[in-house]
Amino acid sequence: MKSSGCCLMLCSWIRLRLHVIYCSTLRWSIIVASIVFINQVSCCMPTQPTPPPTTTTPSSSVCCGNLNQTISDQFADGVMNFTYNNPACHTQATMTCFNPVPQINLTAAIVLNNNTFLAQGLNQVSAQATCNANRAWTVTGNSSQTIVIQNLFCIVADTSTPGRK
Repeated sequence: MKSSGCCLMLCSWIRLRLHVIYCSTLRWSIIVASIVFINQVSCCMPTQPTPPPTTTTPSSSVCCGNLNQTISDQFADGVMNFTYNNPACHTQATMTCFNPVPQINLTAAIVLNNNTFLAQGLNQVSAQATCNANRAWTVTGNSSQTIVIQNLFCIVADTSTPGRK
């Protein structure tokens, strides 16, 4: 980095000080003028450009990336939407799986890790996910155990007739 020189300027300022003593009734008036030199030293330093501020997340926050729907090769796929609590730092997510054609009343289900049914409901179902300390998305399963999400499916099926998909 190139060092910058300092430009010194010495400015003398003259200030006239007046001391006034006056005679009023039996008092004397004395005016004393004095000249005071005040030296001012200034130094001009070039300023360095300031980088633009960056948006950072607090170091105490653990953020996860976006969740993604995995396409099933065994069942009809529904549509899955993800809503996050904070667009800059995802710590909580709501996963919503829904039937793209609600007029035919299919069961929508969120399936984790190829075989764990997390939630199911007629035409639409939602579930919550949480970002853990390892920056992995987790859910609480039906038996209250924490499950790390490896893949997510949103499937729809007609469950009214056994064996029909």
